[in-house]
Order: sequence, then structure tokens, then C-alpha cells
Amino acid sequence: MSPFIYFFKSDLPNLPLEKIPELRKSFYYTYLKNEYFLKETLSVLESFKKKGIPCVPMKGMALIWNFYEKFPVRPCVDID
Repeated sequence: MSPFIYFFKSDLPNLPLEKIPELRKSFYYTYLKNEYFLKETLSVLESFKKKGIPCVPMKGMALIWNFYEKFPVRPCVDID
């Protein structure tokens, strides 16, 4: 939830200022993790394509890419 809160902090006037560094850290950590998962997802999809195996991603990175305006706000734990 922290990445969401950090992203929308300007809409939360009662957010304590001392929480901002912790929220920022979570936001950027999630961003870096999602970047890694995206690279892995694209690598798997490319491997399937080279082997002629049809693949339709329906969760994970596909969900983030299609439904979230900002990539880092949706934490993931794997690339499923």
C-alpha cells in the first residue's frame, strides 16, 4: 500500500511528513522490483515466441502494464 500512498501524497494533506521518506523508499523499491520482473516476463515471452509456443499473459506484469497508470505503485512478488 505504501507505493500508492507515496504516489498520491499530494492528495493526502494529513499525511505526516515524517512518513514521506519511508513511503518514498517503498515506492522506489517497488519500482526497481517491477522493472526486474518486467524484464524477466519479456524474456520468457520472447523464449515462448522463438519456440512457437502461444502465450497470453493474464496476470502479474500484464495486469500492471494494462491497468495501472504508474508502473511502480503495484507491488508484485513474482512474474506469474
